[in-house]
Amino acid sequence: MTKKISMALVTTGLLLFSGCATDSAVTQRGANEARLSNGTTLAYAYMKDGEKVVKISTKRDGKVDDDIEIIRITYGGFYPDYGMSREVEKGEKSPGCFVKMDDNDKNKKFCESRYTGRQALYTGIASIVNAAATVTTVGLNVASGAISDPKFFQREQFLEIVKENDLPKYRKVLLELYKSAESKEISIDGLYSEAYNNYRKGAGNIRISYNIVDRSGMVPPSMLKEITLPVEIVPDAPERKSFDYKKEINFEASAADIEKVLAETGEKIENRFKKDYEEYEKYIKEGFDHYALRGPSEYDYRHNDRVTYHLKTDIPKSVEYRPDTAKNLTIGATVEYADLKGMIPSKFVLEDSKSLKMEFYPDSNMVITAIGMNKTKSFLTLSSITAYYGSKANTLSGLNREIAPETTTLAKNSRYDVFSDKMKKSSIFTKMTASKAKKIVIDSGYAIKYRIMNTNIDHTIYDTKKYSLYDIYLQYI
Repeated sequence: MTKKISMALVTTGLLLFSGCATDSAVTQRGANEARLSNGTTLAYAYMKDGEKVVKISTKRDGKVDDDIEIIRITYGGFYPDYGMSREVEKGEKSPGCFVKMDDNDKNKKFCESRYTGRQALYTGIASIVNAAATVTTVGLNVASGAISDPKFFQREQFLEIVKENDLPKYRKVLLELYKSAESKEISIDGLYSEAYNNYRKGAGNIRISYNIVDRSGMVPPSMLKEITLPVEIVPDAPERKSFDYKKEINFEASAADIEKVLAETGEKIENRFKKDYEEYEKYIKEGFDHYALRGPSEYDYRHNDRVTYHLKTDIPKSVEYRPDTAKNLTIGATVEYADLKGMIPSKFVLEDSKSLKMEFYPDSNMVITAIGMNKTKSFLTLSSITAYYGSKANTLSGLNREIAPETTTLAKNSRYDVFSDKMKKSSIFTKMTASKAKKIVIDSGYAIKYRIMNTNIDHTIYDTKKYSLYDIYLQYI
């Protein structure tokens, strides 16, 4: 994964100029030029008396000798370093320039440099100002960070010293090293990106099917193919690693050894990259070898509002990753039992051959739709309905529902909540197998009371039947 230049190398300059170059991508453009540019630091050139390079280092020393000044080698060019690492006492020196106290103002400290034509005032901020005032027409505007009078800084002399010490040549090599390091970071990270993209696509080549076995005896063979499981293919990729070859650009070399050290740094980056590349290729190949499978060890498959099958599953923990190859994966499961609700006959008919026929259709909550067919030529009034289930019965009275002569009531106007809560609860059966369900016998039926117009006689139709629980269950699958 590519990263920005290490913050250990970033130093903010103390001189700010209008129109100075800013950081950009590593480029060879202007690499051989000696130009003033404040920005991200590549290295520090330590200059004896500000004129002769004695060493180049990627680290800035906290303390330097009194006769040493520092030039920052930056992405865009070169810049003087007037950084003060600490408060100084009168007569002491500070890294990068000579320091003295102002006799008139003990709080002011002045920085004398080979690269300045006047004294530079240090006031605790990153700036060089006129010794006479903080902001003047010829001094530094502290707020904007711009110097209007270049006489404060001897630009031509500074750049001439840069060229005399071959600093542009070293800067060019440094830029090449950083460009090489960045390119290698992108290259090695591309190994993972390509492998991961192929890995994600490969999940689509896996076709899952199910082998469901019924131990309960409750599921007809044709229905076994309808049962599916909530199985998820989950990426289980190896951790992505990051590589920082820029941190290998870390050296301190004397002027005599700088070319050799820079060459050795390039070799060090190259050797580490080759080693990392081979190891990372192996790591990726071995790591991208499977997907994880996520799913329950037990699962309730809901067939409808009344029937739920409980399964034990045999879901493997993983499945092999085969690049560009289709793979069929069969997952096994066993139906252990069924949970049943609303187990009442799906249709029940009461009939008087001369006057009335009633059909009862319960929903999953055991609310019935009662459709009446009046066979007479007179109005008929339905007074009450009684439901029977097991040993329990419940009656809805005072219905006063009229059915016109020789007509049938509409289903949407004929819903009755006639079963009590206890009856509804008793219609729930859990952990049922076929052998258990066949042994359970349920008495179920209805009774109605009605009167034919112009008669004072109440008529009753009543019937119950015995069912095995298994026979009722088969009506709902």
